[in-house]
Amino acid sequence: MSQERIFLRRLCVWFAVPICLTLATAAPAGRAVADQIDGHPVMMLSAELEDTEQKNEAGEPIDACTWVREIFRQHILMVAREEFGFVTRDVTLGEPVDRDSPECFHLKVLAWEHTPVEITLRRGDKIIYTGTAVNEECHLLKKFRHLPQHVLNTRESVVEALKSAGYEHTPLPKGELQALPQEVEALLGRINTISQYAAVRRLHQLLEEHGESPAILGGLVRGYAHLSQMTLPLLDLRHRAFGARSLLYANRLVRLSPDSAVGEWHRAYAFTFMGYPVGAHEELEAAKTHANENTPEPRWLELIRLSVGYKFKEFEQLVED
Repeated sequence: MSQERIFLRRLCVWFAVPICLTLATAAPAGRAVADQIDGHPVMMLSAELEDTEQKNEAGEPIDACTWVREIFRQHILMVAREEFGFVTRDVTLGEPVDRDSPECFHLKVLAWEHTPVEITLRRGDKIIYTGTAVNEECHLLKKFRHLPQHVLNTRESVVEALKSAGYEHTPLPKGELQALPQEVEALLGRINTISQYAAVRRLHQLLEEHGESPAILGGLVRGYAHLSQMTLPLLDLRHRAFGARSLLYANRLVRLSPDSAVGEWHRAYAFTFMGYPVGAHEELEAAKTHANENTPEPRWLELIRLSVGYKFKEFEQLVED
């Protein structure tokens, strides 16, 4: 058989396998994705693009930054998943979302340039939540480092809105897990996509089983920071979805341990992997006011310091050692 025929046969196999898998798992025509999962409510979350020509009453245009939109979107998904038991499907991550289903959720984020952010969450044609998300002028959003802190302030109102819509609320307890299992640390240390997905899946299981603890939240910060970096070359916005999750978990860690430097260290980690060294440097400086001998530094912290300080020779030497 000629080399050309061998190549063509292999090429057909390469295309046939994913097509067959897709057909085998596809929903029947006209059936919503939500109908396929029994026992749990499903949040299929779409991504609505904003009209950049739109203006508010003051004549100010929309700030169409996808980071702003994505941080709000991921916050909604995290609340639905962790406190209401939703199965989540996120269109940003390429997961199956039936936009026309009456069960599909749509989140609209209007970030005006000089006025507060307005968000609206609806399911089909029903409004679930609407309100002002940031009670300060939007110039604050330009300070990207502070945005997730204000997004988390909407948690209680989002929880109340979902409860009013008829969903059962089960808040996360405060966890007592002091350290991550060794197998999870091993997965986080393997910088490849499969290991990082496996790590965050296991961390979400630990979060459900044990509740919030610095160890679990810190692991989620690192895992999603790694995924954000590794998906950056892809021609979509999933790197921003993962980066948003990393930042949100880092800010939850700060709120969980406000008198510790652990939260700032992890925010510095997230900013470093997201390519924001200025924010990472600011976090390291802020951490100095909380650092003490009772808080052991993680092994990776010195690498973050060297990277943020552009001390690449010392960085390489420390890695080699």
